[in-house]
Amino acid sequence: MAKSFLRSGSLDDILALGENGQPVYAAALQIREALRLKKQQPTADCLAIPQLNEQGDRIDWYAPIEGKVTSWVAASTTERKSAIKQLSACLSSANDLCQRAQKSDKAAQRLFGVLLAKALQFPDQNHVYLVAGKPVLTFWGFVSQDQKTRTDPLDCLRQTAEATEPTFSPLSVAPPAPVAPPVAVISEPPRQPTLRQPSSRRQNRYRPPCLRKRHLVGCD
Repeated sequence: MAKSFLRSGSLDDILALGENGQPVYAAALQIREALRLKKQQPTADCLAIPQLNEQGDRIDWYAPIEGKVTSWVAASTTERKSAIKQLSACLSSANDLCQRAQKSDKAAQRLFGVLLAKALQFPDQNHVYLVAGKPVLTFWGFVSQDQKTRTDPLDCLRQTAEATEPTFSPLSVAPPAPVAPPVAVISEPPRQPTLRQPSSRRQNRYRPPCLRKRHLVGCD
């Protein structure tokens, strides 16, 4: 089953650590294998697997184990504290191994001890993931461009051990719009149709000629 992809990044954005011109990431597979052979599997499982692109300017990082992936930002306080505890144990074991290796008569062992001492450095907490509840470092053997190696590599994790709960500001409610006072409407009574009055002018009635001139003969 393919391992989970964790993150990718350009080598121009960070500073690679190394020894005698050999960067830690170039010996990543050898370091992880040496840890396994020395029965330091928990420490090896804390180191993500790097894959350099063809151009040699970008690295993809994959989880060494299977399981649900959770970023450091999304992890709860309990998960973060558990991760710090596990990493502290791995760091302690790695430091003991580094001291023994650097005292070896073999140059290869001494180089391994120096590279391993720098391997547990990483840029910041945003490069840490939890896979199946176990911490996994990406860009191990790197530091930020504007930073130096930390005396305590886990210092940035200890400072962010308490998960910050998101805060929601109450929504501002706009004041209600002023209501205009009701306007009194005066309704006029419907206009009655005007009846046309008959003309006061007397109508001319037809009068026979005999009534017009009584003195005419035949009308008496």
